[in-house]
Amino acid sequence: MGGSAIGTAGVSLPLTGSGIATLFLRQTIFNGSEFYRLQGLNYRFGPQVDVDIEPSHINLRSRGKVPVTILSTEAFDASAIDLDTVTVAGAPIHLKPNGTFASSLQDINGDGLLDLVVHISTAELQLTDFNTEALVEGFTLDRKFFWGTAAMEVVE
Repeated sequence: MGGSAIGTAGVSLPLTGSGIATLFLRQTIFNGSEFYRLQGLNYRFGPQVDVDIEPSHINLRSRGKVPVTILSTEAFDASAIDLDTVTVAGAPIHLKPNGTFASSLQDINGDGLLDLVVHISTAELQLTDFNTEALVEGFTLDRKFFWGTAAMEVVE
């Protein structure tokens, strides 16, 4: 039995502010054609923060660590971040052998505010050769979501 169905359906939701939207799709192959069905939508509201990755060229075969800086501003205090919740391109902050997070508070940009520097295991980054930025997200200690992106290039 074969067949096809073509159509659209939609729901309009007014969204304001900044945040991250994630679509969950399910692939179906029917009569040799590929279709995707929306399984769910997750939208998290929160401020976009300034993030920096240095060096910005990342070799995914490296067994090293990548330092990522989340910058504080007058409106956002990076020292109030819950380290358990931070991910960079899907990877958590690296744990040292003693079980503590590989992180530090430093004034990286000289503005008098403490910025958070975290170290991420390169092997755990969920990136491909086509990525040009890494998503950094997490929550503050008072459970407020934040996110930011950092320009980077995957190299061999």
